[in-house]
Amino acid sequence: VDDRAIATAVIYGFNPGGENGPSVALLADSAATIGQSYPANRPWNHWALIEGGRIDAVLTELRTRWATMTSVLEAGTIGEVWTTRKDSQDLMSHCALAPLIALHHGILGFRPLTPGFAEWEVRPRLGDLRRLTVDSYAPVGTLHLEADEREVRIQAPGGKGRIRFADGTTAPLASGQAARFDRGRFDPVP
Repeated sequence: VDDRAIATAVIYGFNPGGENGPSVALLADSAATIGQSYPANRPWNHWALIEGGRIDAVLTELRTRWATMTSVLEAGTIGEVWTTRKDSQDLMSHCALAPLIALHHGILGFRPLTPGFAEWEVRPRLGDLRRLTVDSYAPVGTLHLEADEREVRIQAPGGKGRIRFADGTTAPLASGQAARFDRGRFDPVP
């Protein structure tokens, strides 16, 4: 069994009865016991973990696996393999975009609801991040988010938007609107 098959089952609803818990737990906790994708194919894992409510596992992987890659530490880029060998054919490449995808799709939770982002949603899942500042670009403009231990501040792009809170409720965000929300409505800082 491998991580991509498990992640695909979660994302596309292939698990019997829609029971994703065991698959998400396996993705989050057993990297040594299942086949692992190379860096370019990790977005599926992140999407499945985020879908399963395990932003903590995504953040742990970003901190312990991605940030410590030789290619990151020595060349400031992401390698195509987890352990880049010096003076080899291993490439330090731009193709592994999983950390950026995790940031924008998972942590920020910015996604279109209709084509071209005419309608969109943002659902921050901040986990234990104490501070975050990020701009995410879409056809309708730039979504700007700043978060600290107390609040989340958003500057909405164009289009018709909404923000989704941890309890599943939403609030509208008008085109260009600046809004502030209590951090506790998302993932409280531990």
